Amino acid sequence: EIGNHAIQYYNKTLEEFDFCTSHLVNHSIVDCLSQFMKHNHALKKLTLFNCNLSQLGKKKLRNCIRKKKHFKLYI
Repeated sequence: EIGNHAIQYYNKTLEEFDFCTSHLVNHSIVDCLSQFMKHNHALKKLTLFNCNLSQLGKKKLRNCIRKKKHFKLYI
């Protein structure tokens, strides 16, 4: 939990995260990913191709980045 908060709130260098073909990425972690994208200001790109995200989860992630300029989400 501490490491999660450190990356979420204090990261200043990590700009891209790639979870392609990770079957561990599913609807159960959408809220965590949403918070991560919301609070992490250094992150510019999140790639989630071929993951187990539901359509509802994908929609939620797309909605969460609407206000973020210069952010790329690939799902």
